[in-house]
Amino acid sequence: MESFLGEFEEANVAELRWLREVYRCVEDTLCPVAEQSAGQLALAVVRTVQQALGSKAGILPLGYRLVSVSELVTRQHTLCCSHFTWSSMQYREWIKEAEQGLPCQKALPQAYLLLIGCLTDEGGAESSGVCDRTWKVKDGSGSVHCEILNPSPEWLGQLMLFPSWNYIPQHASRRGQEVEGYLELSVPPLPLIPCPTRFDPGGYMHKLVGPREAARLLHLREKHRGVRLEVCGQVSMLGPQIDIRGKSLFCFCLTEGDCSVPVLVTDPGCLSWQQCMHIGALVWVSGLRPCMLKGVQSHRALCVTPQSCLHITQELPAAPLPWDTAAHTTANGRDVESGTLGRKETEADTQSDMETDAQTEADTQTEAHIQMDMQTVTAHPQALPTINTKLSKVISYKGVVSKVLNLEAGLYEIDGKVGLCLAYQPLQRGGRGFRPGAEVELHDVHFLYRPSPHTLPTMLCACLRSSVRVTAFSRLETGVMPCPAADSPAIRLLLERNLGISQYLWLCHCLPALRERLCPRWVREGRVGVVAGRLLALLLPPGQEGGRPRDMFKEMLEEPHCCPLTEYSISCPSHELLSVQDLQSWMERECWDSMSLPSLLPPCAPHLTRAELNPLLAWSVHVLPAWTLPTPKVLVGVFRGSGRGPCIQLVDQTSVVNCVVVEIRNGHGYCATYNTAWLGCLVCVQRYTLVMERFLTSDFPAWTHLDQERYITQRHSRVYIQLCLDDVQEGLAFRNIHVLEHPEGAPGLSLCFGASATLFGGVQRWEQDPKNCPLEERETDRGGAGNRVVELRFVGASVRWYPLLQPGCVYRVVAPRTQDPSVLCSSALPVHDGVQLHSAPCLLVQAHWHFHTLPQENPSLAQKVMSVSDVLYNSAAADLVTFEGVISHRITLLEEKGKASTVQSELRKKGVDVEQALNVRLTVQDLVSPGQTVQVYLDLSQQPYLPGLIPGAMVLFHTFQRKVSRVNCVYCRSIPLSCVAVTALGADGSAAPCAPPPIMHLGEWALEGSQRSSVGRVQGHVVCLLYLQLCWVCSLCTSVFKQEVCTRTHPPCSSTVPVFQAEAKAVVEDGTGEAHVWFSSQTIPDLLALSATEWEGLQRLVRVRGHLRVYHRGRHAVSNEDIDDPLLQYLSYLCSCGAVCRSLSLVCRLQPRSQRSTAHRHESAQLKKFTRRDREFITRIPLPLQLSCTELREWDSSLWQ
Repeated sequence: MESFLGEFEEANVAELRWLREVYRCVEDTLCPVAEQSAGQLALAVVRTVQQALGSKAGILPLGYRLVSVSELVTRQHTLCCSHFTWSSMQYREWIKEAEQGLPCQKALPQAYLLLIGCLTDEGGAESSGVCDRTWKVKDGSGSVHCEILNPSPEWLGQLMLFPSWNYIPQHASRRGQEVEGYLELSVPPLPLIPCPTRFDPGGYMHKLVGPREAARLLHLREKHRGVRLEVCGQVSMLGPQIDIRGKSLFCFCLTEGDCSVPVLVTDPGCLSWQQCMHIGALVWVSGLRPCMLKGVQSHRALCVTPQSCLHITQELPAAPLPWDTAAHTTANGRDVESGTLGRKETEADTQSDMETDAQTEADTQTEAHIQMDMQTVTAHPQALPTINTKLSKVISYKGVVSKVLNLEAGLYEIDGKVGLCLAYQPLQRGGRGFRPGAEVELHDVHFLYRPSPHTLPTMLCACLRSSVRVTAFSRLETGVMPCPAADSPAIRLLLERNLGISQYLWLCHCLPALRERLCPRWVREGRVGVVAGRLLALLLPPGQEGGRPRDMFKEMLEEPHCCPLTEYSISCPSHELLSVQDLQSWMERECWDSMSLPSLLPPCAPHLTRAELNPLLAWSVHVLPAWTLPTPKVLVGVFRGSGRGPCIQLVDQTSVVNCVVVEIRNGHGYCATYNTAWLGCLVCVQRYTLVMERFLTSDFPAWTHLDQERYITQRHSRVYIQLCLDDVQEGLAFRNIHVLEHPEGAPGLSLCFGASATLFGGVQRWEQDPKNCPLEERETDRGGAGNRVVELRFVGASVRWYPLLQPGCVYRVVAPRTQDPSVLCSSALPVHDGVQLHSAPCLLVQAHWHFHTLPQENPSLAQKVMSVSDVLYNSAAADLVTFEGVISHRITLLEEKGKASTVQSELRKKGVDVEQALNVRLTVQDLVSPGQTVQVYLDLSQQPYLPGLIPGAMVLFHTFQRKVSRVNCVYCRSIPLSCVAVTALGADGSAAPCAPPPIMHLGEWALEGSQRSSVGRVQGHVVCLLYLQLCWVCSLCTSVFKQEVCTRTHPPCSSTVPVFQAEAKAVVEDGTGEAHVWFSSQTIPDLLALSATEWEGLQRLVRVRGHLRVYHRGRHAVSNEDIDDPLLQYLSYLCSCGAVCRSLSLVCRLQPRSQRSTAHRHESAQLKKFTRRDREFITRIPLPLQLSCTELREWDSSLWQ
């Protein structure tokens, strides 16, 4: 040290202290990697620092200290930069320029450190066996990866001083990963001890050829076997480093004019060249040999050898000679100067060349599997799906990285508007240097426009022929996490499935969504990629992955260029992966955005009063099949039972949605779901129906006020989905038999239900849960317990089994975590002397018990299901019936005044979803004869709301009370024992389409009544109009509205809204009989053959009078009003003229009074007197058939042929 300090005799105390620190650091960190002594190295360090500063001798950077590599890596945990040659003013300007590019980011802080080390590419083998030949800075304490702008291979092995550098620490992204960082060297380093130029071709200069001559020589390989070429040219293509069978390689092309020659680099010692070259660079490569790549249409290329060297030059040397000219100056393919050894060397080189060729051919076969970063697909080409595709364009681009969109997926944002995808080429050096703020240069990248809605409209994608290079490191404090390509599920699926860019971008969008919705509650972090892969397989059948089979060498070298990015699909797959919460929000918005109040009303809406209008608006439903939307919506979640309602639920970590679920039983049609194995299963729901029920409390005076929302006093909606389990894609995860338990609530009212079950045998012990394995013989009858009835009681959390327990199904009840058989033994009520017990033993189901559906069935235990026709006309039917039908219409009944809501309040406190005093009336059609309908009244105010009761749904009504009205009409109503189950889903929320009403003859219809059909088509002739009434009534009280005033006086009515109503009754006969047909307001204009203008004029005339009535007496139509009134005379004439009394085609419905049996109609016949001359006859005349016309058309004989 003394001799070293003697070189600085004029140094002061501070400088001497700094020099001693430099010497000690050099002695500890640089001497182990250098041949010089510590004094020589320390002096070289000081002189190089002074040279870099450009300062006078004796002036040293005392504010900086020398740091070792190990100290930098282990102690520097934040991003920093060092520019010891800069002044404070230069650094401030540098900060200002950096932060102007990305205003939301801060510039790198400055660290006052000096770094010296040896540049090397000697790396150890990775876990895959691939040699890591990336550049590193090394000293005696350790090494650290580095990224260098425009490096030179001549720097390798030299001790360098780095004037400007950034250090980017990288923290472990997963457990067990090594913590390390890397350096960004932004300016060329300064050698401590200059070395002579290492590239010295010597006597081989005369053998230098250009790419044109080298390309010609490749086709003459047999003639010049064993030769070595020196080629100089401009780099026109530079591919990424890829790994095959544990060996690394890359490829580049040298160009001369319009001719190019490919060069394949496979030698481990030459892999570091990939960082030294860039597009447009002039390079000089020696020791190249010709080779042939199998499987690429006999493509020939130049391959490097262990003797190859690379030199990057600024200008081309003298014009290279053609090979034939250069060969004339050699003897046996070697220089004349080495003639004594020429023959032996040539033979040795030829043999070595043949061995190397064989090895290279084995390494470069296209059937090889690309490990880690790439995988060659050798499958037969698959037909592309019939979807909209586009061709990409190959361009070059230069910009600034503005954002890392998805590091593990290789997605970036350039210039704030252009997307960049690097997934189709192996991740280079862990993505080091590719930080926001870095300037990049892209060559031969594919330009794509709108390949996916989940990314930027403009995308640039790099393939194996593309060159991606950082031209300026980021100045900002933006770090990145290390992301090995092998750990990226997106990259792995891309290679395994051979995905196109549109499919890959959709996958990258889904992966974080699945993590957010499923991890860690149902799926581990490391298994998200597996779930995403199975989801992709469901949505993309084989052959529709969108990409092309990849061949590595063809993709890099063949012309015209073809790769998976050459052609791309648009928005495929077209599905949108929604969370449950997003789905519910969308449905709630769609529910009200799609509502049109006029569309909810029948054609007679203009004639409805307030009391008739508002009940029709109280409930409506909007149904959308998810698969018919412009962008089908896909759900991924877990099925679970609900302890607070009668539904199965689909849940993820964002929310929960109720589901109306059915399934196909034994392939014979639909039924309510009964398979408990679906609980806890992670599924993909693709084919389902969105159901949005609307509830309105309104007080519209008339239909003309529907555009005024102030009449709506309350609104809310219920949204849920309907699906069939046979359409659910299972297999996203294995079924989990564990069902989440719901904590018991506070004491008080809670949900409960009961079920009667028949035991097959006694209690059995199992070593483990038998789940749903087939029924064993020992379970069927043991201990005399067979065919014994037991009452199961479900209370609290065990209510979740309600939607899965169906009559006739066989279940195995399992009590886990116990070996005591008494827990499953039912208990009976105590019996005293003389008392006979009629109730079955009872068993209280515990919350942690499991119900497993078994494949056996016992239909004999299920209650007989009647049809709607049986309920209507079976006189022997019991008071309690179970029947099945299709809902054709639903209406909400008015609330009962002063009804108590104690139960509702208690249920709401327990979190149960109930409606306030909700009573509905369902019109249910027969499954076989749609013309047969029955009215079903449901009281839904004392129980959880039942979704799925919408028009078009097939429903099983269990234990309903059959009632007969005063007019002898059959209807059904619910009682506390009643149960409703949806067994098949409606298509769109409307009544199921049925065949047109049957053609009915009035004579036959009068005899058979509604047993044949309650709706029919009648072709008849209007004999006369018995009755016609036109009136304006008050919308509020239905009194006559005359001269803009309601005529009610006790109490007076202040309403100012009138409604026009009309009613008519006509005699219609068809040759077999006659009937009285009633016509309503919307059919009377067609009956009277009036145009719309005439009908409106007639209404205006009646408005002055308020009320007009014309009825038939004898051969004339008369009225109680003034017979001289022109309007009455007109109506009297109209009722009997030929324009009205004509043949018509009518669709009619039986009125309730005509739905009675034929015997009852004869019993109610009236006595009538007939006079013929001098004789009188008295006979009993049955009441005429009473029909209501719902549709009127002019006679069309073609319809009746």
